[in-house]
Amino acid sequence: MNVKTKTALIIILTLLIGILLGAGLHRLYLQHRLRRIVNLQRPFLMTRMMERVIQPSPEQREEIQKILRRHTQRLLDIRRDFEEKMRKEVEAIRQEIDPLLTPQQKKWLERRFPPPYRRWLRQPHRVR
Repeated sequence: MNVKTKTALIIILTLLIGILLGAGLHRLYLQHRLRRIVNLQRPFLMTRMMERVIQPSPEQREEIQKILRRHTQRLLDIRRDFEEKMRKEVEAIRQEIDPLLTPQQKKWLERRFPPPYRRWLRQPHRVR
């Protein structure tokens, strides 16, 4: 191989490594951001974060915690109702499309979205 070919290969390999490294780091960054968003959707974590942002004085802390606990319970109730409605709707979809699917499609669907559809619906949370 001549010098120009070697140089071109080194440059191309360096660019490919940079692209792969950049894509991998970007994916890690997005996963980290999504985890934070999911945590904010959990009411008890959201209230804990609100308390950290507010930084209440010792005199305020007890009263603010009471308010946050009361609203956290309400948020949990809303979330539980929503998740139950989602679970029922997903099950209705599965029952309607089941007769139309081939065995291979059913197997793929079951592997991708196993009951109770954990990817979409988490277990109910409790107030802390």
